Amino acid sequence: MQKESAGFLKLQQLSLAGINLPGLIHDEFLTRLVKCSPQLTMLDIRSMHVSVETLCDLDLPHLKYLYMSQSYTPSNLLRKVTCIQDLIKKWFYSLIELDLSYVVFDEKELNSAFDELPESNDEKEAPPLTYINLSQTVIHNRGLRQLLKKYPHLQKLDISSCRNLTRGMKHAYQDRDEIVGLLKTLATSDLICSTHNNIQ
Repeated sequence: MQKESAGFLKLQQLSLAGINLPGLIHDEFLTRLVKCSPQLTMLDIRSMHVSVETLCDLDLPHLKYLYMSQSYTPSNLLRKVTCIQDLIKKWFYSLIELDLSYVVFDEKELNSAFDELPESNDEKEAPPLTYINLSQTVIHNRGLRQLLKKYPHLQKLDISSCRNLTRGMKHAYQDRDEIVGLLKTLATSDLICSTHNNIQ
């Protein structure tokens, strides 16, 4: 009987970006690869066939950098990605960088994913996320506003080509001042919409 591998106990960074291995079940492959890697801090699975459900099952308590642009589930390419709220909650207090660009999310789930996250006025208790890429996703004004309120340390944001956002804000933001300005713009936009609805 073949002895089961002990895994990679000291693995800290893993990049599988763009790897295309025909016939390989990427969810199972990733699970086996990092099953005993509690020190992993960086995971890059861009363009791989990995589901959010599988990511949420991984035991990676110290994950700081997660890049999953263009990742999807191979069993049904038309299926929209769900369970994003579980992923956000799982690493809320550890992630520093998160790339979700070009992932085909369920619109309702993505835009409610940040609603239940705690909002802290204490900088020391706030989540450490400084960069998030949501380019080419279905995020809209309300969902984006909730996200910005929950991550006070955010320094860089990419919302290029997000068709549900108000025209003029769909681009990359490179510092905290730009992001604070965006949050104010979103608040003003919400106020105008609310006033308009009340008049009607």
